[in-house]
Amino acid sequence: MFNTYNAGNTNLKINACSGGIYKTYKESWFINFSLNSNMADKILRKEGCYYRPGYGYSISKYDLVGRGNDGLEKVKEVEILQMIICGEKEVLAEVIYKEDFKKYFERSDT
Repeated sequence: MFNTYNAGNTNLKINACSGGIYKTYKESWFINFSLNSNMADKILRKEGCYYRPGYGYSISKYDLVGRGNDGLEKVKEVEILQMIICGEKEVLAEVIYKEDFKKYFERSDT
């Protein structure tokens, strides 16, 4: 509705993206997903989301490990730093491990 302009017989579609999204921290990375996807259900949870490189994202850290909790030390909770909606419910989000993000705000007594 607000992203379409009709001038007589001509329809002009306006891209929903405006502004920019920039990498904030050296440890962060970008992911893209649809707001209607399983990925959105995992990453946008208030309770948190876990990530293990090569295995992906999950709502339970134990879904990302092998037998006997093999690889559990590689599973970490992630936080979304910023997001931008691009088009039809497509999202680009900057993500960082929660422990890496907290390091920037810990008080140093040196």
